[in-house]
Amino acid sequence: MNKPKLNKDGFSLVELMIAMTILAYGLLAVAQMQVIAIRGNTDSGRLAEATNFLQEKLEEFRQPSAFFITRTATGFANQATVNDLTNNKTTNDAQLDCASNTEPGCAGYEPDWTETLPPPTTPNPRGNTYTRIVNVRNICEDSDAPPCNNEEALAKEVNVIITWTEGGIAHKISSRTLVTGKDREFF
Repeated sequence: MNKPKLNKDGFSLVELMIAMTILAYGLLAVAQMQVIAIRGNTDSGRLAEATNFLQEKLEEFRQPSAFFITRTATGFANQATVNDLTNNKTTNDAQLDCASNTEPGCAGYEPDWTETLPPPTTPNPRGNTYTRIVNVRNICEDSDAPPCNNEEALAKEVNVIITWTEGGIAHKISSRTLVTGKDREFF
């Protein structure tokens, strides 16, 4: 029986260097993918946080009593929501998508109201600051009429915009809803 002859020479230095180079390129690619994944995870966390702030305000407006003032024994139950739905800047009704007067087509724009989030009293684990902007437009029964006042409005189109800056880049998300109070006591 013949035994196979084993090569006992081992690896040459050139073969070892080639193998190490290939391994280094592979490890660099994996490290780069990790950095991209971490950055994407951070970005999605910020986007989720901004979306929560946006959705929170939209849900507040979608409550059945959001459009009209509810009188209680101690005052009005939802005066703050009604105040938020007041169309303070009727001249900006065509600029519902604007978040600042520096955006194209938004010259002379002022939001109906704005607030900084999270509030100073709330812990801010991510350290981000968001701005929530609400633009309101009255919708009247006769759409050909000049802009109606808040008492004449049958519905309000509300656009909630969340803006934040990250790494010198401005970000913005927005969502619209229609809040109606037809056949109810209007504010």
